[in-house]
Amino acid sequence: CLLALLAILLTAMRVNATLEHHFIYFPDATQVATPSLYNLPFQDVIFPASDGTRLNGWLIPGQAGQPLVLFCMGNAGNMSHRLDNLLQLHRLGVSLFIFDYRGYGQSAGRASEEGTYADIRGALTWLDTQGWQAEQMIFFGRSLGAAVALQAALEKPPAGVILDGCRRRRPPEIPLVSYRGRVYFLPFPTASDGPAIERGRRFWQLIVVRLI
Repeated sequence: CLLALLAILLTAMRVNATLEHHFIYFPDATQVATPSLYNLPFQDVIFPASDGTRLNGWLIPGQAGQPLVLFCMGNAGNMSHRLDNLLQLHRLGVSLFIFDYRGYGQSAGRASEEGTYADIRGALTWLDTQGWQAEQMIFFGRSLGAAVALQAALEKPPAGVILDGCRRRRPPEIPLVSYRGRVYFLPFPTASDGPAIERGRRFWQLIVVRLI
């Protein structure tokens, strides 16, 4: 009886992992371009997640004395689909680091919630070897990446956090009281917002300016 219950539990866990992968994460392995498309200088980086999974990222240098924006993307495509965002941010003078979660782009592994947390921990560890500490960074999380950025902020508080496309109301269980920096919530606009949608697409740039 105990063995039967254990078998059912393990099966349920496998089903849950499969559903999570197919209905939450939509990775694309094809890298369509690099920052060189916009003549941006960049370093193509291979680094390990905290559990050793091989990941790929781009480090784009900015002006001296400016912070680094750690960009946590949403759940679809890969980092090469965020080049327009990177260009807009780079124009503000900040340095940028974006990476593909496991299973996305050229990163190894299979996407999962705990995996994305291990991925950003690895990104922060690698950035530390390059002289970037969390307090010199702005964590930017869009959509699914908002949860990734928030988790990282609770573990290693940065200069500020921007959560873009997150829920309209922050769940009360998120313990932001333990985070000492500045947090900006940018709720995801809907069709009913009308002209506000276009304003929302640019508003996060203004927030970055406030933080730097």
